[in-house]
Amino acid sequence: MKAFTLIELLVVVAIIGILAAVGVVAYNGYTKSAKLSAAKSKMQTVIKYIKAENTKCEIGETTVMDGHLNCSNRTVRKILVATEAALKDNFKHPSDSSKPGICATANACGITYNYQSKGSEGVLMLTEHGPKTTQLGICVLEPCNIVWGYQGKSCCYIESGYEVIFD
Repeated sequence: MKAFTLIELLVVVAIIGILAAVGVVAYNGYTKSAKLSAAKSKMQTVIKYIKAENTKCEIGETTVMDGHLNCSNRTVRKILVATEAALKDNFKHPSDSSKPGICATANACGITYNYQSKGSEGVLMLTEHGPKTTQLGICVLEPCNIVWGYQGKSCCYIESGYEVIFD
């Protein structure tokens, strides 16, 4: 009778184990890269949306952001809260439907989910910085309170840098 020896079987099992280990490491790298790309894209989309809606105010519209912002008395805080209200149905949390996908730090959502809160992974934060400036940030990997730079060059929490909303 012909059969495999114990050594041959052990070699096959070892090779399969090595291939599986390499595959898991590569998969983790792909998912981290995908999360970073999605977060950057989400931030750029929101920045463009805010600027476009604000431009509508500049050319004479009275209300923008699906009626959530009155153009006559806008401030950065009001713009961010209106952005959250207008986009909350379009920006879903990537992995947990019970959590919001976007939060303005000026309201209860931003107090619950922020870069220092556990469980904030995937929530886009809109933060006021001065009378004309905002900053967006999103946690892509727990722990969210580690910021390693700006313009998407971090491990866990990436930020957009300061964005001027209106002049």
